[in-house]
Amino acid sequence: MAIFDLIKKKKKKSRADEITHITKNIQITGELISASPLFIDSKVEGDLKVNNTVIVSKKASVEGNIQAKNILVYGKVKGKVKSKNLEVFQGAMVRGNMNVKKIYVDGDVFGSIGGEGVFIDKNGNAKSVIQAKKAVISGNIDGALASEVLEINKEAHIRGDVFVAQIPKRDGKIEGSINNFKEILSQDEQFSYDYEDSVERMSKEVAVYMQYESKIVELIKRNLDNDAVLQNLVKMLKYSKENEEKLDKIVQAISYKKEEKYIDVEFE
Repeated sequence: MAIFDLIKKKKKKSRADEITHITKNIQITGELISASPLFIDSKVEGDLKVNNTVIVSKKASVEGNIQAKNILVYGKVKGKVKSKNLEVFQGAMVRGNMNVKKIYVDGDVFGSIGGEGVFIDKNGNAKSVIQAKKAVISGNIDGALASEVLEINKEAHIRGDVFVAQIPKRDGKIEGSINNFKEILSQDEQFSYDYEDSVERMSKEVAVYMQYESKIVELIKRNLDNDAVLQNLVKMLKYSKENEEKLDKIVQAISYKKEEKYIDVEFE
């Protein structure tokens, strides 16, 4: 378990520098908040809020919303995505609305895309309504596309209406009308990325959780010879910010009382 690996470390490292692994033998259900990079190699059902990078391996799947600085998808994601940078590699799939600063697609995406930069590579397929400041298309789009600047490479095939201000390069195929640029997504779907604010809010959430986690880690160190207490402490680590008051009471109780009988809070 990661918590015991943390205890065994001799050298102190920033928690933000450590990579959290969700392996094929672990399944996560519920909301996960982290300040560390997250590597997913299993099935996750629930929302992810990560003040760092999320990597979804080829064998992994996520059913839930993801908010992170960078998201690299080699597997499957079903849910809304909000990120500074989103990369969907060949063989990967994202199904859900995407609010990003930049997106690179060489796999399959389904859902609206609102971003500053949209790049669809030759193996990329987007069944989407797309709005961007700049779009470079080498793959396939099924849906309307609005971009202030649009580059269409020879491999590109767009099946839908295009709304554009400038087309400096047009070598591919468009099956649809070409019109003057206009917004085609709602305000909620557009890239209005309040990323710094999002990160600040997320950081506060992570800080609150980490505050309790660090206390619990210290208590675990003090109670390594008491299996009953350890089991309760490990269960406490599963609690999120919604349980702050309960966590605070438990931490205080265990800090002053070492016997299990003083732990009077039941865990599900």
